[in-house]
Amino acid sequence: RISPDGKTIAYMARTPGRSWQVWIVPFAGGGSRQLTSRDFEEREPTWSPDGRFLAFCRTQPPRRSNIIELFDMETRRISALPPLANAFYPRWSPDGRYIAATDGFQKIVRFDLRTRSWEVLVEDPDKHLYEPSWSHDGRSIYFVDYSANREGYYRFQIRDRKTEKLVGSEMDANCVRGITGGWHGLTPDGSLLTLLDD
Repeated sequence: RISPDGKTIAYMARTPGRSWQVWIVPFAGGGSRQLTSRDFEEREPTWSPDGRFLAFCRTQPPRRSNIIELFDMETRRISALPPLANAFYPRWSPDGRYIAATDGFQKIVRFDLRTRSWEVLVEDPDKHLYEPSWSHDGRSIYFVDYSANREGYYRFQIRDRKTEKLVGSEMDANCVRGITGGWHGLTPDGSLLTLLDD
C-alpha cells in the first residue's frame, strides 16, 4: 500500500520457513526496510491518512487469533488495539478517526480511536466477510462476501445502517484471490475496481 505522500510502499513478505513481516520500500526504488521482526505472523499493513502510523494484524499463538497493532513511524513503537475474537483487514477511515476490520469473518467492525471502543456494523454468522474498504467520503464501507450462494460485493451505508449488494457472483467467479483473499478498491470517481482473471 502506498503512503499518503506517495513516497513509500508498505507490504508484507516472508522468507521460506519464517513468519510474515511488515516491510517498507521507497516508491521511487531502493532498498527495503523491515519494520517488524518478531516470531508472529504480521500482515495486512495499511497507512493512517497522515502517514504517521501503519495498522497491521498480528497472529498470536496458541489459538492463532489476530489482533490489530499500530506501528508509529516516528517513534518506532508498537501499540495494540483492544482485542477482538479474530480481527483482520484493518482499514483506516479517510478522516483518520476510525479503523474498519473484520472480526471472525462474520462481522464488519470499526474502532473509534477517540473513544477507544469497537462497534459492530455488519454481523451474520452465515457470512464469510472479507476486505473492508472505505468510500472516499467515509460514509460507506465496501466489503466482499464469499459465503455460498451470496458471493458478491456489498456496500454498507453508515448513516442509515443499510447494506446493498453491488455486484453478484458473476464477477466473483473470475476474481483473482491472493493469500488473504481477493483484491478490490475504488477509483477516484468512486467506481468499483477489482482484479479479474479472464
